[in-house]
Amino acid sequence: MIIPSRILAICVSVMCVVSCGSACYAAVRAGLGSFTLAAFVVIVCAVGMYALLAFFRGRRRFRLEIFGACEMALRSPQLTSCAADGVVRLDRRTSLRSVCLLLHLRTENGALVILPVLRDSVSADDFRRLAVALHWLAMHESHEIDLTDGASGNF
Repeated sequence: MIIPSRILAICVSVMCVVSCGSACYAAVRAGLGSFTLAAFVVIVCAVGMYALLAFFRGRRRFRLEIFGACEMALRSPQLTSCAADGVVRLDRRTSLRSVCLLLHLRTENGALVILPVLRDSVSADDFRRLAVALHWLAMHESHEIDLTDGASGNF
């Protein structure tokens, strides 16, 4: 079971707060009028809150089942019918690192599901097993997938 990462949630929350704060600081430093400044602050904070709520509403648990010859199934037990449910294949933009597995999964109907798997999303043993299985699948796929563990990558 892949649960939503708390580390990723904290990073996105901090990034949203810092972005809103720096935009408001820049508006104050620019010397905007009181009404213009208030309107700008309200708009920036509303956009930031909308982005943050959209991020948290999109978080759900997934079960990734690997079976057969390079086949995977993605299931969402929280929803009875999810667009991501069904057989999926690794897309070439998938990035497998030692600290994060950024899975780009292509569904049967062509939709792309991006699933970040950080170390706090699964147990340490499950993360290792998932990384090994995905590396094996990537080696047997016909297209190139970024398997390097260097600083430059698909992030």
